Amino acid sequence: YGARDESEVPFTRELERLSHVMEDLQVTITLTQPTSTWTGPTGRVQGLLARNFEDGRDLDAYICGPPDMCDDVQLFLEARGVKPSHIHTDGFFPADDDGNGS
Repeated sequence: YGARDESEVPFTRELERLSHVMEDLQVTITLTQPTSTWTGPTGRVQGLLARNFEDGRDLDAYICGPPDMCDDVQLFLEARGVKPSHIHTDGFFPADDDGNGS
């Protein structure tokens, strides 16, 4: 999960709990503008994947966020051998101040 800082990471406890219950679920949070107390990974999701992803892994990937990020991550995963049918994306833009998303 990528965010600017800790305040933008929703459902932290729930994600941790799920990662303990579901053996195949790995949750990693990376921040682009962390506070001084953050000890986890930093940078964009794409960079985290490039540093830590092993070639040829058999997995299902669920990608959601800004469309450009979704496209970049999908291309990266496909280049590393993840089957396109195992990559699921949901690109979206954040809602603006009036809540219309435009």
